[in-house]
Amino acid sequence: MINDLTAEQEKIMEEISIEYENNVLGGDDAYNVDEIVSGINFLYELADMPNPEIVICPNPMDMAIEAKLKKGDTIDYLGNGYDSAWTAFYDFFQRIGIEFDKEINFDKWLNFICKSGVFATCLYEKVAFVCIRPCKVSLNNNGDLHCENDMAIKWRDGYGDYYLNGVSVEENIVLTPAEKLDPKIILTEKNVEVRREIVRKIGVEIVCNKLGAKVIDSYKDYELLTLDLGDGRERPYLKMKNPSIGTYHIEGVHPDCKTVKDALKFRNGTDVEPEFLT
Repeated sequence: MINDLTAEQEKIMEEISIEYENNVLGGDDAYNVDEIVSGINFLYELADMPNPEIVICPNPMDMAIEAKLKKGDTIDYLGNGYDSAWTAFYDFFQRIGIEFDKEINFDKWLNFICKSGVFATCLYEKVAFVCIRPCKVSLNNNGDLHCENDMAIKWRDGYGDYYLNGVSVEENIVLTPAEKLDPKIILTEKNVEVRREIVRKIGVEIVCNKLGAKVIDSYKDYELLTLDLGDGRERPYLKMKNPSIGTYHIEGVHPDCKTVKDALKFRNGTDVEPEFLT
C-alpha cells in the first residue's frame, strides 16, 4: 500500500501528465495502422465479438458521416482524445511498480491509447470507424481551446472548430476584426458564454457606447442598462462581471425590470433577493 508519494514519484506523475497531453494535443497527427487494428480487435474481443472492418477517417465529422450517425446519436468516446486522463492515472501507478492483474490486458489498452493515434471511434457490430488526432491545437494559459485568428483545433484535411477561451463560436466571430464586429449580434445571440466572448473581444465599453447604452441603475459590478436596438424601442439589459475570469457580459432581462435587484431576481427565476444585495 502507498500512503504518500516520494518526490521522485511526484516528478514522474508530472512527466506522465505532460507526455499524455502532448500525445493528444501536440499536433502530431501520425497514426499506426497496425496498432489501430490491434487495439480495435482487442476492444471487440472484450465484448466477445468478431474482428470488425476498420475505416480510418481524417476527422470527427467525416467519421460521423461515414458512420451515418443520425441527429441525437453520439460517437463512442474511446481513444486518446477522451481516455488519456484516466489511462495516465493507471499508467503512473504501473510505472512506479504497482502490478495489475495480467488478465485485464492493460498493456494492450495502453498501446491503443499511446501508439495508435486514434482520437475517437464509432463502433458497430461489423465495422469500426476511427478518426485520427488533430494536426493543430491552440490553447490559452488556462488550457482551454482558444485562437483569436484561426481554428483552435484543426485536422489534416482542413476541418476544425473555432474557440475563444474554451467557448465554441462561429467562424465570423473569430475572423472578423474586433472593430468590424457589429455589437448588435450580442442582442440576438442566445448562448450566454458566446455573448461573453463577443463582449470580451469588442470591449464592454465600446459595446455599450455603440449601442447607445444608458445606465438606469447600478450596484457593485452590476449595471442595468437600456439599449436601443435600432427600432426605436429601448430594452433593459444587465451588465455583469464574471468574478472567476474577470470579464463582463450583457444579458437581456424582463422589460419590467427597473433596478439591478429586479434584473437579478428575473435572471435567477425567483422573487428572493440575492443575499449580497441585502
